[in-house]
Amino acid sequence: MAGEGNSTEAGQRRYNFVWYRATREHDELPHLLTDATGKVWANGIPPGLIRPDVLADIESAAAELLAPQFAEIVTRTAQPLFQPIFDLTVPRMAFGRIALLGDAAFVARPHCGMGVTKAAGDAVAIVRALAGHASVEAALEAYSDERVQVGQAIVEHARHLGAYMQAQLRNDQDREMAERYRTPEAVMRETAVSRPF
Repeated sequence: MAGEGNSTEAGQRRYNFVWYRATREHDELPHLLTDATGKVWANGIPPGLIRPDVLADIESAAAELLAPQFAEIVTRTAQPLFQPIFDLTVPRMAFGRIALLGDAAFVARPHCGMGVTKAAGDAVAIVRALAGHASVEAALEAYSDERVQVGQAIVEHARHLGAYMQAQLRNDQDREMAERYRTPEAVMRETAVSRPF
């Protein structure tokens, strides 16, 4: 990424990296989200409040699990941040004259990269529904009927893609699902392009 002052010169650029690590929700996640005073930040801990022992564990895991070049990036990161990733689904997206769009309705794990596409699809669908119905309420109900199915499908797809990262923490069904994505070809087929260049 561009560095300070939008510099793209070699040696001046910044890194933006994402490292997904499966964590058990009932014990490991609260531990990671607890600051030095004992406060648990359930939805994400502010970067400056991550405990030194947690940061040390991140560096240790990087040295053990990542290629040396990537481990070095992790250890040189002055202030890492992390956040839990959760799925969000709703049974309906319209309530009278109020509608939910985008991540207000469905939040899928980022593995499938559908956030912007999903929100744009919601916007197009709501405009089309409003143009095709006499009342706002009827339009929003039709919009909801259409887009709930799409949102649910996207979340399910992201869950399937993410299953291979969490397989060791889950049940037999999740481990079986994860086996579908054990090869680089399978991951690329589902997340990138359908043919080699």
